[in-house]
Amino acid sequence: MLVNKPIVWSIAGSDCSGGAGIQADNQVIQAFNGFACNIITCVTAQNSEGVIATNPVSVEVFQSQCLALLSEYPPAVIKLGALPNEAIIDSLIAFLEQEAFADVAVVCDPVLFATAGGEAMGNEQGLQRLMPYLSALTPNQQEFQRLFSDEFDQTANSAEILEQQALEIARQYQMDIIITGGESMLSGRMEAATAKDCCVIAGEVFWLSSPVIATTATHGTGCSFASSIAAALACDYVMLDAVVIAKAYINKALALQVSVSSSASKQAFNHAGFPDALSLLPSFSRQIENTATLFPVIDQHSLGPYPVVDSLAWLEKCLQQGIKTLQLRMKDKTDEQMDLVVAQAAELGRKYNARLFINDYWSLAIKHKAYGVHLGQEDLDIADITAIAASGLHLGISTHSWYEIARAHSLKPSYIAIGPIYDTPTKQMPFAPQGLQQLQQWVALIGPDYPVVAIGGIDLGNAKEVLATGVGSVAMVRAVTEAADYKKAIADFQALF
Repeated sequence: MLVNKPIVWSIAGSDCSGGAGIQADNQVIQAFNGFACNIITCVTAQNSEGVIATNPVSVEVFQSQCLALLSEYPPAVIKLGALPNEAIIDSLIAFLEQEAFADVAVVCDPVLFATAGGEAMGNEQGLQRLMPYLSALTPNQQEFQRLFSDEFDQTANSAEILEQQALEIARQYQMDIIITGGESMLSGRMEAATAKDCCVIAGEVFWLSSPVIATTATHGTGCSFASSIAAALACDYVMLDAVVIAKAYINKALALQVSVSSSASKQAFNHAGFPDALSLLPSFSRQIENTATLFPVIDQHSLGPYPVVDSLAWLEKCLQQGIKTLQLRMKDKTDEQMDLVVAQAAELGRKYNARLFINDYWSLAIKHKAYGVHLGQEDLDIADITAIAASGLHLGISTHSWYEIARAHSLKPSYIAIGPIYDTPTKQMPFAPQGLQQLQQWVALIGPDYPVVAIGGIDLGNAKEVLATGVGSVAMVRAVTEAADYKKAIADFQALF
């Protein structure tokens, strides 16, 4: 049978109440337009109050399901849920060791027990043997401690120690780990208004946080979070994006449940579909406590044509033609070399009452009181964001993905740039161009909250179609400075607005 959708295997338990396990996984995978295949490991009797009974299938039944699917429905990604005994885990390992699974990502929700309580559903000893075969592990904090209780001092419960433990396990097994906060954080029940997740992805530690959504409808959230990551990976999102999308998916479902439910009883949440609002995205920080920042608001949708230039001469030429938003981008210079340049640029910006952004050289922009700073993702790791915010400068941030947009939104910048829209020779990019359809989706997501700037390969030949996506501004790197008549080029761009 030909399947024109990414195939995701859900290897998990069946939940007769429909809220968790296989039943929840199927709803998630379908929301991502994936094709769900099911391998049932156990039949559970459970509801939102807890697990009453766990009935494992035989190894023969488990193997027959795997063999039936492998011949016709090879997986793009595998999601693991309840694995009730070592016999099934040993059989699973034997399958994962086959060449057919060599490039298949495996996301594991280590279901040891249900959040609501009741009978145990997973096997800790067997799960530990499974670790070398995993791409990602998504335990809550209690599950993480139980799985690795022999390796760490469980009386140590600071955020820094949790980070170090997660990093050690991720490195040991060459996998990503997302330790969800949810019901509790560290040693006690979480009373704060924010749920915090400790993540180790590609060897980097960071925290994702979201407001706690006050609802009792949490049955199946762990299963759905892991299956959201699996489904996103199957749709070719990278792990960073997959985790951000998964958090947003859960937030959307919980938020919908609050809006439609008048009952205080426990229940499974409603699967609300793929996330579609910026407010659903988690906040990103390198430490558990994130310093809040808020940059000056640009209170207009359109910033107009936005030239990016590499000299004071071009800066002044553009300003003389009435350009009101522009960026000075000069690479590979020292602060000493750029000090006078930034001072003169900031003065020109004030003279022409323009929104002049300085690329990268944030300390000089503060020193010389420029209008704003523009930073790329790598620059966010080294710039003093708190100092920039305290100075009153505006901030623009380059993004191209869900993770980067979530990171930018965490800082509350003045605008968000998306790119590259088209192929561009000006910068080596590790990712494909966004294209107009994707840009339109980003505008729908970001546009209600921020001015959005499109950048990358934009010229007079395609600027009109770019603006048709609803984006408020287009940045041009070569279309002005390499034009035969730059004055006419600027006038033509201005006419588009």
